[in-house]
This record gives sequence, C-alpha cells and structure tokens, in this order.
Amino acid sequence: MSIQRILLAAGWLVVSGTTQAGAILLDSTTGVDASAYSVVSTAFSDLSLGGFRAAGADDFTVPASGWRINGIQVRGRYADPLNVGQAGPASSVNVFILPKTAATPTSTNLPAIAVWHGLNLPFTDTDSGDFDIVLPNVDLAGGNYWLVVQANTELLAAGQWEWTESSLAPNSGTTLGDESAWFQSAAGFASPITGTATCVGIWGTRVSSCQMSRNPDTNPPFDRDFAFVISGQVFVPGVTVSPTSLITSEDGSSVSYSVVLDAPPLVSETVTITPSSNDTTEGTVSAALVFDSANWATPQLVTVTPGASGDGNDGNVGYLINNSVSTTGGGYSGITAASVAVSNQNIDGIATIVLNPTSAITVSEDGTMTAVVTIAAGPDVTPAADVTVALTNNNSADVSLSTSTVVLTAGNGYSTTLTISGVADDVREVNEAFTVTTSPSVSTDAAYNGVDPSDISGTVIDSNVVEVVVTPSSTPLNLSESGLAASIGYALTAQPAANVSFTLSSTDSGEAGVSGAATLTFTAANWNVVQSVSITPVDDAIVDGSQPFSIIATPTSSADPFWNNVPVAAVAGNVADDDTAVISVDLGDGVVTSEAGGTDTFTLVLGAAPAADVSLDVRSNNPIEGLLSLTGAAPFAATRTLTFTTANWNVPQTVTVAGQNDGVVDGDHAYVVITENIVSTAPGYAALTDADVADVPAVNIGLVAESTPVPTLSNALLGLMALLMAGIAALTIQTRRRG
Repeated sequence: MSIQRILLAAGWLVVSGTTQAGAILLDSTTGVDASAYSVVSTAFSDLSLGGFRAAGADDFTVPASGWRINGIQVRGRYADPLNVGQAGPASSVNVFILPKTAATPTSTNLPAIAVWHGLNLPFTDTDSGDFDIVLPNVDLAGGNYWLVVQANTELLAAGQWEWTESSLAPNSGTTLGDESAWFQSAAGFASPITGTATCVGIWGTRVSSCQMSRNPDTNPPFDRDFAFVISGQVFVPGVTVSPTSLITSEDGSSVSYSVVLDAPPLVSETVTITPSSNDTTEGTVSAALVFDSANWATPQLVTVTPGASGDGNDGNVGYLINNSVSTTGGGYSGITAASVAVSNQNIDGIATIVLNPTSAITVSEDGTMTAVVTIAAGPDVTPAADVTVALTNNNSADVSLSTSTVVLTAGNGYSTTLTISGVADDVREVNEAFTVTTSPSVSTDAAYNGVDPSDISGTVIDSNVVEVVVTPSSTPLNLSESGLAASIGYALTAQPAANVSFTLSSTDSGEAGVSGAATLTFTAANWNVVQSVSITPVDDAIVDGSQPFSIIATPTSSADPFWNNVPVAAVAGNVADDDTAVISVDLGDGVVTSEAGGTDTFTLVLGAAPAADVSLDVRSNNPIEGLLSLTGAAPFAATRTLTFTTANWNVPQTVTVAGQNDGVVDGDHAYVVITENIVSTAPGYAALTDADVADVPAVNIGLVAESTPVPTLSNALLGLMALLMAGIAALTIQTRRRG
C-alpha cells in the first residue's frame, strides 16, 4: 500500500513545500530510516547478461481534477555484488507511468502499457543513489497509476541500484489494498526470505509474492511502499474560451474562436462544449466539441458564420454565443464556459446624424470667438421626412445657443447650423467647460426616428481682465503748496469672489500726503464703484522749488486667487513752491559813523527758509572811511561773510560799521557797504545776483581841527542828510523769487 494512498484516504493532498520541479504532490519518503530495506530496480547494459533487468513499481492516485507532473525524486542506494568496493553510478534512468487496473501491473513490456514513459533520462544524484529527475510536463487525469523507476547501469563494472522502501506503517483501508510490485526478467536475484529466485518474468506483489522485503524481517507487513516524491501542479477543471469578443460583417467571411480545457477529464470522462447563437439571423455556429483525457489540452475551434444582408437598416447588431458544458460525469460536473460577444456589422446603410465639430470647441465671453456646428443627415441614407433634434444647453450661464431645436428638412438639404456663443459676466474665473446634449431624433421616417447624435462639448474662455483702474492713471497731479487738494479714483475691472484690499502711501509725505483712509477695500457688491482719496499738498515754508512725489499702493490682497497680489499703478505728481527767496536789509535809522570812532549797525535776514546754506559778503567800498565787524567788536575789516543755515535763516544777523579817521580835516564823507557774492545750492537762493540785494549807504562824520572853530553845517547840507537818513531808515530791500 503506497504512502500517497494513506494521504489521500485521510483527505490530504501534500502541496506545501517545493522540489526543483514544482510543488510537492505526494511524498512517501518521510518514513525512511537507516534500516530501511532496498530492492533492485535496475536495467543492466552488460552484454554478458543479455539485457537483464529488474523493476519495482508503486501505486499512486491522482485526484479527479488531474495533475501535471514535472518532477520525481526517488530514494535509493548502490549495492556491490562482487564486494570489491565498486558502487555506481548509473548512467541514466527510465521512468514509466502505468495505468493501474489490478493489484499488479498487467505486463512486463513497460513501454507498451505506459501512459507515459521516458528512457535514458538524465538525473541529479543528491546523495549517492537518491535521484532527482526532471520530467517534461506529464498530464494525468484523475485515477490510479503505477510508478516505475529503473537505473541504467553495468552490474560488473558498477554494481546495481536499489530502490529504498518506506518504513511507514502500511495502510489497509484503501480501495484495492494493493502493495508495491516487483519483477525480474531472469532468475538473477534471490528472495532474502526464502533464498530462491522469485517473480521471474511476471509481476508479483513485492512482499507477499516476491518476498522482497526488509531483511531480516521474516514476517514483514504487507503493502510495504517505496520511498519517492512526485512534484508538479494540481489541475483545476475549467474551460478557456478565446477570444470572447468578435466582429463580423453581413455577407462577410466566417470567424472562429478556440475552446480548450484547463485540466484533463477523468480517463473514462468526456466533456462536450455545445455553442449556440442567441440570434441566428445575425450569426450561426458550428457543431459541438468533444474533449477527453487524450485531447483535452488541444484547442478546438468554433466557426461563426455571419448573417446575410437584406435584413434592413438595422445598424450593427450585437448578439451572444453561449458555450454550454456537459460531461459524462466526474471532474467537470458543474463547470461553465464563457460566452462570446459578437457584433455583426450592417452593410445595408445606416441612418446617422452627423455633427461637426462635436468637441474641442472654443468660444469666449466677450463674443470675439463663437462656434458654428453643422448638423446634417448622414451620407448613407437620405431622410424621407423631416428630422427634429432637440438640444439641451447644460451650461446656460456660460454659453448661449442660437436655437434649442434643429429641424432637418428637404428645404435646407437636411443640413443646418447651430451657433454657440459665450455669455459675458463680470467675474474673473477659470475657463469653463460646457456641454450640449442632443436628444434622440424624432421623425416619421422609421430609419431616422430615434437616432441619437453625438453630444457637443467645448470650453468658454473667460474675457475678464484683472486690473485696478486708477484715475488719473498717467497725467501728473500738479499741486501748489498753498493750493487745493487733488483726488485719485480706484475701481476694479472684474467682480472678485472675495474682498480685495490695498494700501496707499506717498513717496514724499513732506510734500503731499494721502488724506483719510489709506486702505481701500472692494467687495463683490462695490467692485466697480470708484473709491476716491484726497491728495493734500504740504506748505513747508522752504524755498525748494517744484518737488515731485508719487502716490503708490501695495499689491492687492485677497482670498480670490485671481485678485491676490495684483499690482496697482502709481500716480506721479508735483508740488509747486509758494515760498520766495529774499535777502532783506534793515538799516534801522540809517548808518552814520564818525572819524572819532563812532559805529552804527544794520541787519540782514532771509525772507524764507532755504533748502541749503546761503552765504554772502558785505564789503566797505571805502575802508578809509569805514570798516566792518560781525561781532560788534574788533577786529574790523573791509569785508565780512555772513552765512544763513536752515536753522538760523530767520534770525537777523547784525553788521557793525565803524568809522575811520583818515587824519585829514576834510569834513564828512559818504561811502557804501556793498552786498555781493551770494553763494547757495538752495533753489531760489542760488539764482540771486548781487543786484537783488540792496547795498547800504553810510556817512562818516569828519573831525574839526582844535585851533579852528567847529564850523556849523550849512542848512543845505543838514537838509540833504536829513532826507538821506529818513529814506534809509525805512528801507527794506526784497528780491523777487528766482529759480
């Protein structure tokens, strides 16, 4: 009794683990131990022996689904009959798989009765007599089989190979209760039990008939198995249909598809695949296919013959070919096969409604791009009556249609057009997709009634520009320090989806500034309402000429991505100066000095703040009569320089004039303190000339000699001096603005 039958009787199928060839299907080697007996299973090539051979066989059962065997391992050893230390190796092996119909194989002519055999096969010796044999795919249907493995060797040169038995306890509960079998072609080996040659030229049960068992067990158990492993894969019953979709044409050529089984049926089982068409007007099929354990892996074809034309304008018709599975019983009970979908193409002409274009259409919100779609009856069939197609605009907020219904008539040649235009809005947004659904046509012409044209799709290009409109945007703002404020207006060009804010500021707040709220916010409600800000000039009391400035804004801030970080244009401006560059001279009650050392003063001061220092010289045109000092004390000099800064410009500076004694009794003398050499980089003051600042007239009173009575001034001279002094006392010289 074989170990595989033990496993199968317990409901086991050993597939855990793998060999070189595949998953383990059966394994009877787990019971082998050091004392296991081995039995000769060798084909000798020695000429002197005349082709003597012995063979062992062990049975195994394949489940109903079948196996694909691709590897066998056997446990064995080499014996040395001449006891000269020679052992193996075998040159090759022979493997036979025999059908099992009785307690022993039915013939010793192994190739003649084998369902599969391989002679002189190579092997890998894994442990001095343990063979690992790779087989081509050997497909076995469910049933009982014998396995025979022989080593090919020379007895005299290399000894003999013996197949090791398993030491597992025998199983008496199998269907047949058969043990392993053995035979020898001549009386070459004696039973270790009886000492005589047995099973010569005929198969016998190895233990009970041939007495080939574990030595020295004189009462061995029956059904002692050999040690071997079968590897490969378990078949899963099924039917493969390929392909499962076909296209035919009316009056066209036949086509075919293949059917093959995925696993062998049982030896006594036949499987029938019966194809049937569910629409024989469109296609018919060939006869049923029959598979058995011999031809199960060979694909068979089902021929599909398309139906003929003349069935009217029915278009392309799809139908199914069903493949029913029937069996005589066994592994393919309950198995189903896939159906084949067939499309039989119509050649009688098809009523169609053609639209061009139907996709990738582009229109714009501002109307600069529109699309014209032609809708016409197809070229194959001319309508016999009007054809009406209703259109559904799925995006009426984005596009408009020139009509919601088109009618194809004989008057328009069964062809008309549809114009698609964009719908303008105020929102800056992404380009929008649109679709127009065409309903199935309506017509009293049966061929054209219910024809469903292609739908229309395209894109609407948004035309709104994201920009902040600034008024004025280019004309400079011309302001005056003493003038009125100006205004700038701001508005958006498109409606935002969220508030939009930006902040205004002046590049020179000392000249002009933003009055009121400096941050403007626009909403979806007031985006196009102009918001104005006042730009107010600053009167700075500085002679600085016309000064430039700009009103700038931060980029916009918004949760609407289209309106976030949008630049806002700056507005340039100028502020005209209203301050005049003036150097004023104040003579007080006139400048009168005397040769006796009498002094007098006058002052100078700026009429407006300078943007930079202003200096000028005062010079006596007659140093013999008068000299100058800025401190009111010596030393006195003919020329002194005064400097006015941005800090002291409005503080009068005093010039002291001291009369000089020329040592000559020559009476009174008039002279002039000259203002000259005005130097400054400040606007206005840089343009002043010497003539723009008044010179200062002065009189130096002469001494009277001691021996000579002091003469009395004539009335005429006294009158002249009085007039001169009166005029000088009130004199303040101012200049006009320069630069």
